[in-house]
Amino acid sequence: MKKKYIVPIALLGIVIILLGTYFVYNKNQEQLFFESHKNNGSLVEQSQFIYKNKGRRISKILDSLEIDYKTSNWDNFIEVMYIRTDGGTFTFAPQNDETLLMKYEINKERYISIWLDKNDEIRLSTNTSSNLSEKEIETYQQLMLNEYRKLLNSIYQNQ
Repeated sequence: MKKKYIVPIALLGIVIILLGTYFVYNKNQEQLFFESHKNNGSLVEQSQFIYKNKGRRISKILDSLEIDYKTSNWDNFIEVMYIRTDGGTFTFAPQNDETLLMKYEINKERYISIWLDKNDEIRLSTNTSSNLSEKEIETYQQLMLNEYRKLLNSIYQNQ
């Protein structure tokens, strides 16, 4: 073989190895989501794959489910998802790998925001309307968690 072909063949081999590694890694990340969902892992843990939107696969699923979302221009990560119902608007946004922000806006005067930690611990956000009773806060928290579980189930079923 001539020496002038050695460098292009070596570069082609490196590119093939890198692409193979990339696809295997993405498949493993996808598998982790579906396994954590099947095993009923924490909601934040299940969500990590969704928000990273590898290969824009989740975008396609969200489009088919007619769910509004916003992606970052740089890496196509999903920054926020909106679900509009007759009762109000749900907003779900990752803050980091450990925390998820959930907001439920009934109307302009009545809204609630919570932080959901990786161990499924709930903290009330300071961005919550002051005219809500303790019972309403608990009810809305449960409603947000149920809506988010329903969203994860929809994504899981539409894989």
